[in-house]
Order: sequence, then C-alpha cells, then structure tokens
Amino acid sequence: MNKLINDKDNYSNIILRSPAINMKEILLRSLLKDSLSSYRQTGKARAGHNGEKEIDYSFLEDIEENNLYKNYKEKRKIIIIQGVLDDTALIKDTYKFIMDKPEIQLIEIEGLNHHMEPEEIKDITCKMLKMIKLT
Repeated sequence: MNKLINDKDNYSNIILRSPAINMKEILLRSLLKDSLSSYRQTGKARAGHNGEKEIDYSFLEDIEENNLYKNYKEKRKIIIIQGVLDDTALIKDTYKFIMDKPEIQLIEIEGLNHHMEPEEIKDITCKMLKMIKLT
C-alpha cells in the first residue's frame, strides 16, 4: 500500500489481496517474535511465522512515519479482495481505511482467512480477471 503513495506509475488495474493496511499492528501482534522492549534496545528482532527473519528497528520507525491512514491520498480505482476471517490483516482495518474512499471497492470472501490455499487463490484470480474484463 505504501508503494502507491506518491507512485507515478499509471497502472490501469490495481488489485490487492488482504493488504497489510495496519502493518504496525500486524507486526506487533503477529509477526514479532521478540519483545518490543528488546526490539527497541537491540535494534533488531526475529519476525515471521517461525522467527526466521531478522528485521531492523528502522522498519517499525518507517511504518510509524509513513502512516497509511494519514498519508494515503491515491485516487485511482483499486479493488481489494479479502477473506472475512482474515486473522492477520484484519478486515476491520480495511473497513476503516476505505471509509470515504469511493474509488476503493472491497470484495469480501466469506469463510476465507489470510493464508489461502492455492485453489482458493486460483478461484479468486479467475474472478478478478473476469471482473476487469481480461478473460
């Protein structure tokens, strides 16, 4: 999402699946494997599903500095596809983000979580291609 801020490319179709709109909360709630105080103190933390990635504290600072809720001014049409049961990128964050943004269309998929199976992704991709008239 932050890439779209001040982006000069002229994409004709922007489709996002379960975007990390509230990345700070996702990082702190789901991805960070070390304590926040340790992260601040050492400047690094383990992150990811198994803690296999190391991230610098500057990542969190960058997220805070580039607050998507405040800085996003994009007016191009965007389609967001998101599972209603998404427990990583919460759909409530998407609702908050798209409020008063008629250029963003949210397609909610009942019964789907953030981590979708290949067949679910294939079905969603086919629907999106039809929607934007590429098939």
